[in-house]
Amino acid sequence: MSKPKVRLIGHSHIDAAWLWTWKETVEICCKTFSNVLKLMKKYPELKFVQSSAQFYKWMEERYPQIFEEIRRRVKEGRWALTGPWVEFDANMPHGETLVRHFIYAKQYFREKFGVDVKTVWLPDTFGFCATLPQIMAGCGYRYFLSQKLRWNDTILYPFNYFWWEGADGSRILAFQTFGGYFGTPSLDRIDRELKECRLKHGFEMTYVLIGYGDHGGGLDEEMIEEAHSILKNEAYDAKFATPEEFFKEVERLGDRLPVWRDELYLQYHRGTYSTQARFKKLYRAAELALIEAEKVRSVAAWLGLRYPSQELRDLWVKVLFNSFHDILAGSSIAEVYEEAEKDMREVIIKASKLAEQGLAHIASKVKLHVKSLVVFNTLPWSRSAVVELEGVEGLSSSRDLALVQEDKGKVIAALRDLPPLGYRAYKLASDRGEGPKVKVSKLRGRIALENDYLKVEIDVKTGALVGLYVRGSDKNLVDEGRDGVHVQIFVDKPTPGRKAIGSAGLYDSYAFDAWEVYAFQQIDGVKYESLLSPESVEVVEEGPVRAQVVIKYRFKQEGRPDSMFEISYVLCSVLPWVEIRFRVDWRAERRMAKLFVPVTFYSEYALFDQPYGWVKRRNPLSPNATLYDRAKWEVPGIMWADISREDGLGVSILDDGRYGYDFGGDFIRLTLLRSPRYPPKWGQPWTYETELADQGLHEFRVALYPHPPGWKVSDTVKTAYEFAVQPLCRLEEPHEGEFPEEKSFLEIREGVGVVLKESEDGNGFVLRLYEVDEKRTETKVVIGVPVKRAFKVNLAEESKGEIEISESLLKLIVKPREIISIKLII
Repeated sequence: MSKPKVRLIGHSHIDAAWLWTWKETVEICCKTFSNVLKLMKKYPELKFVQSSAQFYKWMEERYPQIFEEIRRRVKEGRWALTGPWVEFDANMPHGETLVRHFIYAKQYFREKFGVDVKTVWLPDTFGFCATLPQIMAGCGYRYFLSQKLRWNDTILYPFNYFWWEGADGSRILAFQTFGGYFGTPSLDRIDRELKECRLKHGFEMTYVLIGYGDHGGGLDEEMIEEAHSILKNEAYDAKFATPEEFFKEVERLGDRLPVWRDELYLQYHRGTYSTQARFKKLYRAAELALIEAEKVRSVAAWLGLRYPSQELRDLWVKVLFNSFHDILAGSSIAEVYEEAEKDMREVIIKASKLAEQGLAHIASKVKLHVKSLVVFNTLPWSRSAVVELEGVEGLSSSRDLALVQEDKGKVIAALRDLPPLGYRAYKLASDRGEGPKVKVSKLRGRIALENDYLKVEIDVKTGALVGLYVRGSDKNLVDEGRDGVHVQIFVDKPTPGRKAIGSAGLYDSYAFDAWEVYAFQQIDGVKYESLLSPESVEVVEEGPVRAQVVIKYRFKQEGRPDSMFEISYVLCSVLPWVEIRFRVDWRAERRMAKLFVPVTFYSEYALFDQPYGWVKRRNPLSPNATLYDRAKWEVPGIMWADISREDGLGVSILDDGRYGYDFGGDFIRLTLLRSPRYPPKWGQPWTYETELADQGLHEFRVALYPHPPGWKVSDTVKTAYEFAVQPLCRLEEPHEGEFPEEKSFLEIREGVGVVLKESEDGNGFVLRLYEVDEKRTETKVVIGVPVKRAFKVNLAEESKGEIEISESLLKLIVKPREIISIKLII
């Protein structure tokens, strides 16, 4: 009978920023790595793993001697490297951000160490999206490790070893550790883990991480001596092993391992989707600003302008760092967010400047007979938009596609059918175009706003949105019997009694104010106040392009200054959603504000946006819900969520930087704001009277997008991008040019196109799209400039075969839920 396998690895989990800022982390890395290198000289059998390419980059720049010593140990096979760039949050970043984490880490480790890393090391991240396996696999990774699911509070995940399969069939070999990411290798620990492995999987094998974590430190000699006692114990087959050595052994088990086809939702730390809302909004804007800038500069490069590769990469690295799980999650100290918000504002400003320079170059190539407004649509499908302009007296087009109104010196223009990833030049003139208009009416205590897509009704007494109709239907999608769409403010006071049920069970949620949602575990029941007594309800804008109703509320909390809510319902003539603008002076303490959307139908499932895909979640209140379903009482989504009937009639919620939701079959709620207290700084007592977080002014947007029967997921995905991304506008004097007044540079038919960028090798451009309607389809890509060759590539941009080009038209078959990358040689 074979001996139980025990594999050991030295490790020091280091938070890139948490209860300290990144500058302290640099010194933590220096001390930790110096200590490990010293121990390696004394103990030649010791092997060590450290994630995060960013940490190595710091050493290369600031401590080159340490960096060179690490390179020697890596070459010996004793120091293991793993992706990603930093240990990111896996619920809230854009899919492209995750791609850059993986490929930038691979590039760095290949260039500096000659190593092609295959393992994704995310021991402390707060849950993992269902799309992560296909993103990891597409970037050339094979293995995944975490320990965080030990922190579940309802039911433990059933497996420690498993194949994790994405929606497109991609697989990654995954390991959820039996123990934590630090500690010593005691006999009791080893035997406990082997027993658990035998119970769950029918064999005996464990991988034990030893060392000090969070604030670094590495290992000490006592830990290594204890490891020696394990290595010498004849009851075990024990040795040190790098992650790849360990996973290759596990890989031999093949089909004996179970398959998991879902997200790895962490049943804990559910408040991390909403804490630090101001930073989260900036983070989202920074991601999108970079993605948009890359598209504009790619087109400009096709027309002769230099592509700013290094500038864009440097900005991406700032975004990658700030997607670290304790930063993006909102669980760090105030000083971290002062730096993080500054970083994101810098990214937004610089990316926007790069996009403006690209648009100027493109516009210079357009032949214009009169002074014109050049409007560039960055999305690779036709869209309509409403833009605000200054210094423009009149706007029309040759096809009367513009309708305008004026407001406080600004011109508000409705633009229809902008070309896919292209531009249209609008002439400035004294005449006004014609087009669809917004209608405003007041009847029986309600204000109605209506366009060609939908109608909304607002109750004058409560300020709530009590009517939401798809045009042509008399079915009200909003339940006015539950007071319609309105804000609810919950008591969210830390309450003891909810603990992790795994081996991390000593941690009570009471200790994690910034991390946790407590609204549904108050001892005296769920308590909330609905904002339904407005101080004012006023129609402030009533034009053909846009109408706006503003409602003001005051929220009072004893012992705190009042919180003021200014909520505006905005309907535009050419847009299929009603926008809800929030301007909130938030002064609450341990409260949580949610937007309540009650619907007039029941849905067993709701859909939520995830990186390059989406996930379907069952109503946790359903009698058919499992314990896994019931634990999902606060869940993450990115740019949208949807609740619909089986025939497709329903409502999508769109947002510009909110991430937390709850769902109950006949309602869905979006978490708007929380007000926990910050965690203490490192080394200070863990008290509950630190500074309040998320205080002050917050401005953000949400939208409700009602859709008729026959709806497809891609309808909402595209609408979410249209809500999030505005066209670029530039006023141009008359000049000569080679291009007409309207042109599309790239159009994608079937599939959602998101990214167009220079390839990582600088020899071409990469187009990225993904399929969301769960169907095998033929995607067509129409390119408005000559293309020499095209290749299908993976996310790491490695060729998977050439694609035939016929008169700048590419066709390829896309599998359901597949992420596709195409390399274009222009």
